[in-house]
Amino acid sequence: MKLKSFLPLAILFAFSSSVFSQKYYILERSIVIDNVPFQAINKPCNYYLLLPKDFHAKQDVISYDYSVKPTSLYGAKNENFYAKWENIIYSEFKEKKLTAKMKIKTTKYDLATARLKPQLDPEDLDTNNYLKDEANLKISTKAISETAQKITGTSREELVKNIYNFVCDTLSYKNFVIEKRSAKKALTQGAGDCTEYSELMVSLCRAKNIPARLVVGLVLKAKYEAEYHNWVEVFFPQYGWVAFDPTWGDSKVSGTTYEKMRNIYVKSSSTRDVGGVLRSECFQKDLDFKVKVIDTYTFGNQDLYVKKDSLYQDSVNITNNATKALKILDTLLSLEPDNYAFAMRKGICLARLQSFDEAFKYIEKANILTEIPSEKRNVLYAYANYYALKNDATNAVLYLYKSFDNGFSGFNRSFLKDADFEKIKDNAEFIEFRKKIQEKVDAADAQKLKKKG
Repeated sequence: MKLKSFLPLAILFAFSSSVFSQKYYILERSIVIDNVPFQAINKPCNYYLLLPKDFHAKQDVISYDYSVKPTSLYGAKNENFYAKWENIIYSEFKEKKLTAKMKIKTTKYDLATARLKPQLDPEDLDTNNYLKDEANLKISTKAISETAQKITGTSREELVKNIYNFVCDTLSYKNFVIEKRSAKKALTQGAGDCTEYSELMVSLCRAKNIPARLVVGLVLKAKYEAEYHNWVEVFFPQYGWVAFDPTWGDSKVSGTTYEKMRNIYVKSSSTRDVGGVLRSECFQKDLDFKVKVIDTYTFGNQDLYVKKDSLYQDSVNITNNATKALKILDTLLSLEPDNYAFAMRKGICLARLQSFDEAFKYIEKANILTEIPSEKRNVLYAYANYYALKNDATNAVLYLYKSFDNGFSGFNRSFLKDADFEKIKDNAEFIEFRKKIQEKVDAADAQKLKKKG
């Protein structure tokens, strides 16, 4: 059972409005053309660039800015959104790029979030189109239909979970680049990239009469890199369209699960074949030039974000002035209100100031916001700090065991130097815990030395 299940409902939902992971990004999408042959240098072309737009409960595009004003913008409510530039000649790309810069607020809407506060879109409830056969989503094929029959569940959530797990267990990741494959081929070959993972999950959901669709978009990675990606949305009558990523769910290090996703996704389309992010009538195979779309991003408050890590470290290092540390953490939380580490650290600082009720709320908020195992064990350790500062040795030791059992490895580096445990240092349970963990650490160190020798 998850730790938060033991907590009072009033506290569990005290931060329900803040649970939704919101972030502000500046996404820049540019058309770049290189090595244009001389005979084509003055050829005029039209360009159609697919752009992210508003999606209910998932993202809001606050503004669009363009290096060159588009001739037109088009795309209805439930259609893809394009910027169109007309009669642009190749030589112009030497002086300027065709660039769209978008300020986007993203909000993750995974199953864990949907359960807390459902966000149905009244304009996106028509699910009939997402139960049909499509190109590469042939749900009536023997391989798909027979596989779907073997997957069962007593509820839609359980059934979708079993489909998700089946896809993760069946496929191995292999990058097929631009090769167009299918859910059937991925199933029979047991391999695929994000497209095949997503297509297979969508196909199996539809074969079980559950509306599902493939999503086209970007994942925002480290070093301001944005990468093309596909994931899945499944319709639940009580939640609306909920996001799942079986590709990253098949990775042991991503932190993605059936219930939880990170807030790093920018959605462009719910249409499987959007015809490419960039389209132009001028693209010809016999012309030897390179056309590509480059996506990069920064954060909404980039100057502050650059200083984020050093500011956070300052808040950690200030152990004798919790009030000063809180000011730093409040600044950081204004930048990233959904950052588990900022909330966790604020909870500890509040506990040091004896504001225990408020402190517990922030540590609980951090617990809800955790996305990967290392974050979870850090929060378990924070609960131990909290209870030790309350002079509750029994609960402090309980959470210390939980944290170390979940892989916390800072016994010598952090725990032995942690002044938050000063009040309970003479407690018998605490002394026994230190003894047991010290023995484990010493045994592990001895084993390492033995291997080296």
